[in-house]
Amino acid sequence: MGETTLCVDCFQRKETYFMCNRSAVLYNDKMKEMLSLYKFRGQETLAHTFSLFLESAYRQHYQRIGFD
Repeated sequence: MGETTLCVDCFQRKETYFMCNRSAVLYNDKMKEMLSLYKFRGQETLAHTFSLFLESAYRQHYQRIGFD
């Protein structure tokens, strides 16, 4: 987390509708499996773990901005 890179889609796009986008996790094979368990196989107990990832990313990247 913290490395600034463009994804393939963003690199190829000429126009975007947002200034930046960040991932709360590294989307590797393990994370793909965890997301699949949560989204498609009913492992709702993973919600708390994902909320911790989101909270950490928010605090690191967006807390100073302030949202309405």
